[in-house]
Amino acid sequence: MRILIGIAHPAHVHFYKNFIWEMEKKGHDIKIVTKNKDVSIALLDNYGFKYEIISTKMATGLKRITNQLEYEYKFYKAAINHNSDIVTGIGGNTASQISKITKAKSIIFTDNYLKYDKYITHPWADTIITPTSFSHNLGKKQIKVPSFKELAYLHPDVFNPNPDIYDLMNFKKTERFVVVRFVSFKALHDKKVSGFSETNKIRLVKEICKYAKVFISCEGNLPHELQDYVIKFPPEKIHDALYFADLLVTDSQTMTTEAAVLGTPAIRCNDWVGSDNEMLNFVELENKYNLIYNFSDSDLAVKKCCELLSNNDTKDIYRKRCEKLTNEKINLTKFLVWFFENYPQSFTDLKGAPDMQHFCTTTPEMEHDQ
Repeated sequence: MRILIGIAHPAHVHFYKNFIWEMEKKGHDIKIVTKNKDVSIALLDNYGFKYEIISTKMATGLKRITNQLEYEYKFYKAAINHNSDIVTGIGGNTASQISKITKAKSIIFTDNYLKYDKYITHPWADTIITPTSFSHNLGKKQIKVPSFKELAYLHPDVFNPNPDIYDLMNFKKTERFVVVRFVSFKALHDKKVSGFSETNKIRLVKEICKYAKVFISCEGNLPHELQDYVIKFPPEKIHDALYFADLLVTDSQTMTTEAAVLGTPAIRCNDWVGSDNEMLNFVELENKYNLIYNFSDSDLAVKKCCELLSNNDTKDIYRKRCEKLTNEKINLTKFLVWFFENYPQSFTDLKGAPDMQHFCTTTPEMEHDQ
């Protein structure tokens, strides 16, 4: 099988990495195309993946349109030259459109409903995989799976936390630390959405420092006062740090779920919270599994942060809560390997018996994260 994967964000590298390793081990031909984003390229390089950069410019305003058209044309050329059987991506607007003008079928994954996808993505996709927490009905082409996209790379079957991260952080295992993640909110779907302001970023870090060491992962500009807290270890090691951290505080979407499935308490604060576009995985993680806290008010987020850090037993409590989640959710990488290898029969089989996805993920153990 010849599969073309579109990478548009660093999280997509993590999502597909174990799938790529497993499928290549089985003899399938995988081609990766990507946008030229610093962290994405660093991750692809550090994991040893071969890839083709098909978008090198970052733009705003109307230039986004011409850049996107250029990206789609080069994606099309890559699919033709590779003779792809399947094209895939998270969000998947380009993959779904290209599948309609090539012989390839498109299998996309999404956990976020954006209004424009209704017109530019979903009508063109052959198959759309979503979590069961995704509330929107996308029609006959939709397959729902009891998992989160983060469980493609952080499920216990494929992720083995490495305590060597302490050496990379130059930090003692007996000391407490908090990971803080700030994002830039420059993506198209982040329009009119924000997280911590510069003032609140500084205030947040000062409060955390009363309880623990702070390590900051950041997109875009960071206040000068916080530069000394920036993480200096390789980006692919962030999940090791997240696993051993006492807490995550962030305005990021993805990293919130990453912390939750690792059993690390997480506080999320941004304008998505409570909005009409709030993703229901965050509601499920808070209300059903009690693993995260969602706030739109930064004052409340800081208060909850101090409350959690004042309790030395917090991490143990959240580890036990996480066991319930991993017992009820499936290893998404195993599911994807089975689904792609048996496609399109796998699609037909799941439509007839949705519960079989639990059985198709009970294959022999995969190797852990490389």
